[in-house]
Amino acid sequence: MIKEIEIENFRCFGTSTFSGFHQVNLIGGKNNVGKTSFLEALHLSHSPQVLTVMQMRGTDKEVLKAAPEKAWENLFFNQDQNAIVTIRSVCDNNVANLLELFTPSKKDLLKIIFASECVDEQQKLSDLVLHSKDAAFSVLNIVAHETGKHAVPLFSLVAHSEGVWIKTNKIPEHVNFKKIGFISNSTSVTNISLAEQYDRCFMQGHADKIKKAFQLVDSSIVDVNTFTIGKPAIYLTKNNGKTFPLSLFGEALSRIANMILQLIDNQNGILLIDEIENGIHDSKRKDLWRMLFKLAIQFNIQIFATTHSFSMQQVYNEVLEEQEDIGCFFEFTRHIKTQQVTSIKYNKGSLEYGLKH
Repeated sequence: MIKEIEIENFRCFGTSTFSGFHQVNLIGGKNNVGKTSFLEALHLSHSPQVLTVMQMRGTDKEVLKAAPEKAWENLFFNQDQNAIVTIRSVCDNNVANLLELFTPSKKDLLKIIFASECVDEQQKLSDLVLHSKDAAFSVLNIVAHETGKHAVPLFSLVAHSEGVWIKTNKIPEHVNFKKIGFISNSTSVTNISLAEQYDRCFMQGHADKIKKAFQLVDSSIVDVNTFTIGKPAIYLTKNNGKTFPLSLFGEALSRIANMILQLIDNQNGILLIDEIENGIHDSKRKDLWRMLFKLAIQFNIQIFATTHSFSMQQVYNEVLEEQEDIGCFFEFTRHIKTQQVTSIKYNKGSLEYGLKH
């Protein structure tokens, strides 16, 4: 499990360190204090892939084409692309992993370009860098470091007016990243994706857990299936014998399904949930937390969830009191002098006092 994470020059984080994480962690705090950015830092550090970067907030492809020189600036603290982003996580076995994001020099960029196997791309990009004075482009390099190992260049992204050029590198066998799922508040999961995840869980013998998750919201649901007529989707059968697509049941069922499916799908890994309260009625939140605690233990997964909701924090505290010492709450805030993002940690037993004061 992750015990500590240090973040420098990423998003709203100048220099911040957070430590003492447990298996099920809830993060609260005021708006724009860095809760979602914290989840993004975790996601990027444990899933450093091109798709992870391209799906992050502020990296719309059409915007990148219109202003490629600003393509990656929102990833950097104060939009300073001359800085180096570092995200360092330490696990309970004291193994530390470090991820760096930075803009390479023109000389290093040319080395990356000429390492490409595509001659046409080499010519186009080298002309862009060397000969076009007014050409707009920007570059992002991603490099991983592991304790006692050499740095491993993962990939480079070059944004220009025609799109994004991607240079990936072969990853050595010794470089391993945890399985990680990210449930974003800004993007919704597709019916096809949910159906595919359900089929995988069904084949692993976990269909009953998904049905119980649906029954948290609607106790009349008696069966779950996927159908591939048209686009694949999950269908739910009610106790009156009628079958309906999941999309007709509202946001809560789809969101809970996504949580449970990703939790099972990322066994022995990490699950990130942004604004966990969204779509979940107050009356269902306690049972949801109980299920998440139970499945986190069963599937050996570490959960990081954020919330704006005071009532969600209260319910989390009530369920936390029922559990062994496997959860804690972090209130994100800003240091009164430096304005750096920091946190106040509440363990089992101290959270209730913190909520009242």
